[in-house]
Amino acid sequence: MNDHNNSYKWIMKVAEQGDSEAQFLIARMYEKGEQIVQS
Repeated sequence: MNDHNNSYKWIMKVAEQGDSEAQFLIARMYEKGEQIVQS
């Protein structure tokens, strides 16, 4: 699970820079219910 969290962190950094492929990967993670931040 730690590798998954680390991957999410780096993909999110790239997505925030406007990379469309990374944004797509983040969207897929959210779609699957992965890495949803609880408020």
